[in-house]
Amino acid sequence: MFYWVPIAASEVPPRRPPMPIRPYLAGEKFDPETIRVMGVAFEMALVALRLADRGDLANEILARKIIDLARAGERNSERLCDGVLKELLVDPTCPIAIKLGIVWL
Repeated sequence: MFYWVPIAASEVPPRRPPMPIRPYLAGEKFDPETIRVMGVAFEMALVALRLADRGDLANEILARKIIDLARAGERNSERLCDGVLKELLVDPTCPIAIKLGIVWL
């Protein structure tokens, strides 16, 4: 059996608002659904890489790479996110990889 117990608002941890990808579009035109999918992929990648600093250059690079993949025709948020994360594994000179200290053997 489940019981519903109300909690005070002060007990709920603050939620970080989503990091929109729109500021990184630089005037490029995409339909609303593609922008939504890119935004989801961007959020997924930020969480996966534990990037939170909104003014960070790594966020901009990540967003641009997602936009590049979408421009090439990808419209699936999981594949967009995976594509960016895989790129980090192949390019040891990528600024995001350097910032995160990813080491290649």
